[in-house]
Amino acid sequence: MTVGVFCEEKRERVTFEQCIDCAKCLPAPIIKNLRIFENKPLRNVYYLREVIGCLRRAYYERKTPADNFQTLRSLYSRKRGELFGGITGSKGWQELDCVVDFNVDNEPVKLSARLDCYDPKQHGITELKSMEGVFDRELPREKDVLQVQCYGTIFKSAIGGLVSWLRLLYLDMNEFVQIHIEQRDMSQWLKERVYTLHRAVRDSKLPGEEISQDCKYCAHKTKCIVVKPMIPNSKLFRNKGEIREGYYGAK
Repeated sequence: MTVGVFCEEKRERVTFEQCIDCAKCLPAPIIKNLRIFENKPLRNVYYLREVIGCLRRAYYERKTPADNFQTLRSLYSRKRGELFGGITGSKGWQELDCVVDFNVDNEPVKLSARLDCYDPKQHGITELKSMEGVFDRELPREKDVLQVQCYGTIFKSAIGGLVSWLRLLYLDMNEFVQIHIEQRDMSQWLKERVYTLHRAVRDSKLPGEEISQDCKYCAHKTKCIVVKPMIPNSKLFRNKGEIREGYYGAK
């Protein structure tokens, strides 16, 4: 959970209040607007970001949450993503919420998901991602593909059973890359992930490790033993401003 700011100038952790009082890097009103307020996860309710990410990390964040201090640059990057979302909202695209019910060992469990960009006219789903820090990385990222494919599965019934297309749109203030994603039924995969995470949290039993390039950035890496990073087998798109008309993942 984000509880403060990591001051890059002093190289130390500070509270949001201390950062706002200092206001040396940014005006105080902007810092106030960058502040993140996060709620504790509800019991027996899991979120899509937990399920598609590392289950061990999700377990740690629920059982032994770590205090997170982000730089103002990171907080600004996150807020900028919300600004990009406003571009689509102004054109009539919709935000949708959906909850999927499961029964895990006779215990009611819910999976909650929120879709930011649904085109009601063309029945299309687009997921916006910031390109900051990914110019020289493999696109699309595996976790982003999983996310939008899970959206297609979860929201299909909520929007009348029709999803025309799935897209990932990586962008920043200067560049963009649009990638079409193959639709897949992720129902069984989601069920298995929810069951595994819930049983781990309920029984206080650590899930198996899931090694990726994200391990080195994880706040819980000192508690988690990993062998070596696993490089996702993704296609590489380095051309800026590219509109990818092919389908990622198509056979």
